[in-house]
Amino acid sequence: MRPSSVRVTPWNIAVNGVMAGCRPEHMPVLIAAVEAMGEPFYNLEQLGSTGGWNMFFVVNGPIAKRLGIQNGVGLVSRGANTVIGRAMGLIRHNLAGHRPGEVYMGTFGYILPPVFAENEELLYEMGWKPYHVDEGFDADESTVSVCGTAKWGYQMYPTTSDPGRLAQLLAYDVARAGSPNHSAMRQDSPRLVFTIFMTPSVARTFAEGGYSRQDVQNAVWKNARYSLAEVDFESYYGSHEGQRETHRDYLKSGKLTERHIEKGKLPTWFPKVAEKEDATIPVVPRPEQLPIFVCGDPTRNKTMTFYTMYNAVETKAVRLPANWDAQGKDRA
Repeated sequence: MRPSSVRVTPWNIAVNGVMAGCRPEHMPVLIAAVEAMGEPFYNLEQLGSTGGWNMFFVVNGPIAKRLGIQNGVGLVSRGANTVIGRAMGLIRHNLAGHRPGEVYMGTFGYILPPVFAENEELLYEMGWKPYHVDEGFDADESTVSVCGTAKWGYQMYPTTSDPGRLAQLLAYDVARAGSPNHSAMRQDSPRLVFTIFMTPSVARTFAEGGYSRQDVQNAVWKNARYSLAEVDFESYYGSHEGQRETHRDYLKSGKLTERHIEKGKLPTWFPKVAEKEDATIPVVPRPEQLPIFVCGDPTRNKTMTFYTMYNAVETKAVRLPANWDAQGKDRA
């Protein structure tokens, strides 16, 4: 596993799981999670930078109910979610080698890796499919998805029943969660990802308006943009690379290309800008880089956005042992 080059085995995964309080039946999820975060494309080693980037995991399929992985109110701090998250934090330290002062350099530190599960019963009721099914897995398969985030996001309170306006509101939150500077320099990067979590009541507003999960991604992507004025302001005064540049410098160096810049694309909610400064760039290159997960308190209208510029979503199937059905009933 990078960056330590430690050989990961079921034995040392189990050791970290035991220290975290995991039970034997959690092992298939831990193994799938390690396989996902160990994929080179996931880019695990970059999580140790000074931005304090963190992993998070989403469990889909029957195993979530079987293990009591929560999908409702307070989900990340209840049930099996907490011990699995603690185990993945230990695995990051002990197996991946993310140690303080070496490659674990978060300026303000790190939170416990949160673990989510989707509310799949309500998804089917409203006519949507779980995330893993949309990604090509069978409904009766179980999966673990991993991505990254720089923050535990602010929670929006959508109050509109208009799905078009709701998509604009989510686009506003997505743009606010990220960085104009980073988006300008990473318009060809598949690792620039904004993950949207929404409660079932918010998802239902979209579903009742005829929107699929992919329709929501497309609508949010269309509206989530940064003006070049924002790019220039942050790039000049707040670039993490310490260089005072504008979008014109990015065009000259090739970090940004003209094909990403569009005139007259300011969304309706966007603050007015000076004449001839209405050119914008999309927050992410493609709608697929706005994954959506449905979970949380079903009685609340909440959304939350996670942001990373270093990690793509990786999803792995959970492989179960031959005697799995004999090991007990659901812990939901």
